[in-house]
Amino acid sequence: MGLGIGVEPPHAGAAPESVFLAMSQNDIIAILLFALFFGFAIAACGDKEPAIRALNHSIEGAFKVMLKVTDFVMRFAPVGVFSAVASVVTVQGLGVLATYGKFIGGVYTGMILLCAVLVAIGFMFLGPAVFRLLGLVKEPMLIAFSTSSSEATFPKMLEQLERFGISNRITSFVLPLAYSFNADGSMMYQAFASVFLLQAYGIHMSFTQQLGMLLVMLISSKGIAGVPRASIPTRSSTWVEL
Repeated sequence: MGLGIGVEPPHAGAAPESVFLAMSQNDIIAILLFALFFGFAIAACGDKEPAIRALNHSIEGAFKVMLKVTDFVMRFAPVGVFSAVASVVTVQGLGVLATYGKFIGGVYTGMILLCAVLVAIGFMFLGPAVFRLLGLVKEPMLIAFSTSSSEATFPKMLEQLERFGISNRITSFVLPLAYSFNADGSMMYQAFASVFLLQAYGIHMSFTQQLGMLLVMLISSKGIAGVPRASIPTRSSTWVEL
């Protein structure tokens, strides 16, 4: 197994041929690029014309409606999570829990260490206020943990960050970017899953190959959807690149 040379980089064709096609295929990078250009165009037009103001109000209204729809969906999320877990245990048996115990433990240990590092960095900039921030975002974090979906927490996270004192103009711009381009947890899971599968099949990778796999994951994780099992196709593309 070696790293291919001359392979087209992931997201090389990120510019959407059609925004509707990108939405239908859940192409996060293409959708984000369109949203950025569309937003810049609206900002360049200003808000003096009534049509532009009406468009802005329509977009803000649609945004609030989608947040409410997400809230409705998340009320039923615990039932869906329970059903998914019950389905896996029914098909594979209770032994599957022991099989993946070490794997899950390793992933959680890595994520806890990552969170500890991030909290330490936050303390350097915010001081004791970082603990108040953690208290505010505790509920969205629990929702993300229980549903394996970071996007499901977006409305609540937006609300809690504003309660912390961050303006809506900043959170509504930075948070979507972070959700799309800073999928640290998904990338960490991909790394653990790849190593786990390699060990399961008895495949040895050199240190250079492991670094190459890490670089591919760094690129392929950008734009990954924050929904359950979204890392599966991304991980598959990572294996194709290797």
